[in-house]
Amino acid sequence: MDKLEFAKSVPIGVVIESETQLKLNSKNFLSECVFCGSGKNGKKNTPGLSIDTKSNIFKCFACSKSGNPIEFIKYFKNFDNKQSVRYLCDKYSNFSGLESKKAIEPKPDIKKMLFAISKNNLEKATSYLKQRGINIELLKPETYFYDTLENAIVFIDSDSHLINKRLIEPLKSQSKSTFAKGSKISNNIYDKCFDPESDKVYITEGVINAFSLLPESSISIFTTSNRINDISKLSKYCSNKNIIIAFDNDKSGNECAEYYSDFILHSEINILSLKRLVFNENQDANDLLIENKISDFIQDKTHFITIIDHEAGEKELLSPLPMNSEDFDLDIKNNQYSIQDGCYWVRESYNKKQIDRKVSNFTMKILYHFVDGTQNTKRLILIQRYTGELNAIEVLSSDMKTEAFETILKSYSCSFLGNSFQLKSIFVHLMDEQLNANCINILGYNYKYDIYSFSDSIINKNNKLIIVNELGIINDSENTYYLPAWAESNLLNKHFDNERIFKYNQGVIDFKTWADLIYKAYDINGGIGICFLIMAIFRDIVFKEINFFPYLYLYGQPGVGKTSYIDFILRLFGNKDVGVSLKNSTIKGIARTCSQRTNSIIFLKEYDNSIEKEIIAFFKNAYDGASYTVAQKSNDNKTDSYVIESGVIIDSNYLPTAESAMFDRMIVLTFDKNTFSKEKTEAYAQLIIESDKGFGQITKEILSYREYFKDNFKKEFLYVYNQLKNNAFSYSDIEISKLPERNLKHISFLLVPFKILFNKLSFPFTFEDIVNKTLEYAIEKNDLLEELNDINIFWDAINYERSQGGSTRIKTNEQYQLNHSERILYLKVKEVYPYYSEYCNKNNVNQIDYSSLLSLLTSSSYDFIPNTQKGRGKAYTKKDFGSCYRFSFVLGHENKNILIKNKEIDL
Repeated sequence: MDKLEFAKSVPIGVVIESETQLKLNSKNFLSECVFCGSGKNGKKNTPGLSIDTKSNIFKCFACSKSGNPIEFIKYFKNFDNKQSVRYLCDKYSNFSGLESKKAIEPKPDIKKMLFAISKNNLEKATSYLKQRGINIELLKPETYFYDTLENAIVFIDSDSHLINKRLIEPLKSQSKSTFAKGSKISNNIYDKCFDPESDKVYITEGVINAFSLLPESSISIFTTSNRINDISKLSKYCSNKNIIIAFDNDKSGNECAEYYSDFILHSEINILSLKRLVFNENQDANDLLIENKISDFIQDKTHFITIIDHEAGEKELLSPLPMNSEDFDLDIKNNQYSIQDGCYWVRESYNKKQIDRKVSNFTMKILYHFVDGTQNTKRLILIQRYTGELNAIEVLSSDMKTEAFETILKSYSCSFLGNSFQLKSIFVHLMDEQLNANCINILGYNYKYDIYSFSDSIINKNNKLIIVNELGIINDSENTYYLPAWAESNLLNKHFDNERIFKYNQGVIDFKTWADLIYKAYDINGGIGICFLIMAIFRDIVFKEINFFPYLYLYGQPGVGKTSYIDFILRLFGNKDVGVSLKNSTIKGIARTCSQRTNSIIFLKEYDNSIEKEIIAFFKNAYDGASYTVAQKSNDNKTDSYVIESGVIIDSNYLPTAESAMFDRMIVLTFDKNTFSKEKTEAYAQLIIESDKGFGQITKEILSYREYFKDNFKKEFLYVYNQLKNNAFSYSDIEISKLPERNLKHISFLLVPFKILFNKLSFPFTFEDIVNKTLEYAIEKNDLLEELNDINIFWDAINYERSQGGSTRIKTNEQYQLNHSERILYLKVKEVYPYYSEYCNKNNVNQIDYSSLLSLLTSSSYDFIPNTQKGRGKAYTKKDFGSCYRFSFVLGHENKNILIKNKEIDL
C-alpha cells in the first residue's frame, strides 16, 4: 500500500479524537464542530460534526466541510495535500490500511471481445512490431494481441476497460489508432512496460512509443485526450520515481505534457524528479528507434527539461558542509579563520605566541541572500553543528551581529565564542559566495518580474508553472525567487497563514467547464462575475488605461447563495478564503489587507450602513487609485501607504444606501431566494465538488492571454464606450447615452472582457446576453441613485415630517408658505434642517451639513428661484413671512400635493 492509500485508510474517528482531544459519542457525533463551532451550548439535537466509519469520512452540515482523513488534516492543520499525507503516515503508522477496493467489472461486451481477441494468432501483430523496430524479446507475455476482423494490433489497459487498436494497413480515410466500442478511455493506463524496480518511469502517448523505449520502464496513456484526474491511478506508478514525460513535440502533445506536469506537481504523489523529454518536431520515440538513435538520444541530457528535481535540490542546497579545511594554515592566512572537526578556529597572539583557538561548535554557509528592496534584508543560512545536524534558518542583516546572532544560535544548541571582528571575518567570506534571490512579498501579479506568484509557485511570462522547493526557492530561466510561506524554515510560522491560503491548487476543470457551471448555477449574475474576475486578473492593465476600478457588491438576504458564489470565484486563487469583516476591522487593517495582493480578488463581508465614515472614504478614494497613508511609529516622519491593486468583492444583507457616492462606485448584483431548477442545483453541486480540488489552472489559462488583452484593451474599451454614447445598444425605450458618465463606464467595464476574449476563451453566454443584463443593471442603479441624491433625501425628509398629520412640526405660515397661483414654495430652510437631520439619522442615510445642503438647494438645477432683491444674496424676504428661499413647483396627483424635482410633497 502506498502512502496515499495508507493516509486515506487511517480510521477517521481515531484521527479526529487524537487531533482535537474531543470524544465522539456512541452515534459517532462530536458535540461541537472544530471548524465552525456548530453544536455549541449543549444542543443535543444539533451535533457539530459526524463521521461515517464505513466510508471513513467526516462531515459538518453547518459549514459543509467534509472528506477523508487527508481532508480533515488539511483543514485542521492548514496543510496542503502532500503535507497532510506525510503527517498521517508519520503519526499513525501503527494503523493498517483499508483493503483496496476491487476493480470495477468491465462491461460484458468488452469482456467478450477481450476473450475472443486473446485467442487469435499473433503472427501478423508480431511481424508489424518487428517492422517498427521493436525488440520482441523484451516484451512480456500478453503485452499485445491481434484482431483478425480489423487487421489490427491490440493493446489492453491495466483494468481491462479499454481496447486500443492500431490498424496495420489503414485506408487513407481511416485513423491509424481507434478504440473498440464500449471502451472507457478516461483514467486508463497501459502498464505492460512498467518495471516497479526501476527508479524512473517514462510516460508516453501511444503504446508503440512505450515499446520503443524498452528496456526503460514506462507507462502509456493511449491518447492525449486521456487527461487522467484520478491521483490514485498515477500514484501506483509514479510514487518515489523520477518521472519523464515523453509526448510528441506538437500542439496536442505539448498541451498534454503541460497538463500532466501541473497535475503531478500539485498531487500528493511523492516524486523524486519530473522532467520532459523533448523530441524534434514530427518525430517520436519509434522514429528514433527505427533510425537506431533512441539510445543515444535519451542519454543526451540536452534533450531533457527539468521541471523539478527534489534530489538535485537537496544535494545542492542542503548537502553537509566540509568538516575540515583543505589547508588549515592557508585559510587562516586568507580568511582569518579555518575549520577543524566541524568548528571554526582562529589564530590569536598570546604572550607573543600564536595560538589556535576554537570559537564555535558549528560551521555555516549562506545559501541565499533575499533581495527585497529594504535596508535590512534576510539571508538563508545553513547551520551545521559539529555533530552533523543541519538547520536552515532565516537571519536579518541586523541580527548578524555577535550578540543578536548568538541568541539565534542558542535555539539550535550552537554558540559562537569569538569576538565581533572574528564573526565579521567569517561573514565577509561567506557573503562573497552567497547567491541572490528576489524575495516576493506581495502575491499576485509582479510588475517588475512579469510573473504571477502564489505562495507556493509562480506562473512566468511564458505561462509556465514553477513550484518552490523545500527552501522556498524558485529558479526561473532569468531570475531566482524566494517565496517564504512554504519554506521549511517557516512552516511553523503563523505569520504566513494568510499567505498560505493564496496557493496554486490546479484542479481538473478548465475555464470552459467552470464558466459553464457558474452560468448555469447563477444565470447572468454568474456571467457578470466571470467578466469581473477577468478584469481583476488584468487589473494593472485596466487601471492604467481607465484610472478607475469598481467594486462588485453582492446584495441579498442570508441563504441566497452569495457566499458560495464568492467561494467559486476565490478558489481560482487558492484555498477557501473566509474574507475580512468590515464591522470588526480597523481602517488600517482593511487597508493593509486590500494591499497584500495584486491582480487578484479581495473579499470583504458584513457591509452595512453603519460602517465607519473613514472606511467609506478609503473605498471612495481607492476607486480612483488613491492610497491610504498612515504614519510609521518612528521619529523620522516616515509613512506607510496602502493601495488597492486587486478587484474587491463586498457582500451584504443591505443595499449601500447611506452614501450615494459609495453606491455610485459599485456594480451591484442582487441575489433572490428563488426556488432552484434541477439544472441550477446540479451545477451548484458540481461546483462544490470541483472547488475542493481547486481552480488554479483556470487562472493560468486566463493569464495565458495577458499580452493579447493588453494589446486590445484600450481600443475595445473606447469602442464599447462610444457605442453606448451613440445609442448603438437599446433597452426598452430608454436613451442609453443619457445615463450618467460613470454608469456608462461601468457598463463598458463589464462588456469589454467578453469583447476582447470571446474568440480565445469559451464563454457560456452571448454578447447580447451580457449587454441586456448590464443595461438593465445600469438603469436600475441610476433610478436608485436618484433616490439617494442629497436633495431628494431632503425633500423626502420634509414629506415624511408632513405625513405625521396633526403631530407634524412643519406648519404653514411658520416654516413654509405656498403661492398656488404662481406655483412658488417659500421655505425657511434653516428651521426645517433639524427635521432633515433627524430623518437621516433615523434612516441611516448620509447627512450633509447645513451650508452644503443650502448650496445644493440654491443651485439653478434644483427648481430654486433666484432672488431679485438687491443686497439680499440668495435669500428672499417676504413681508408677511420673513427671510426664506423660493422654489418652483407643479401640482401633484389630483392637484393635492406639490411636486419639486419629481418628488411629491404633502404641503
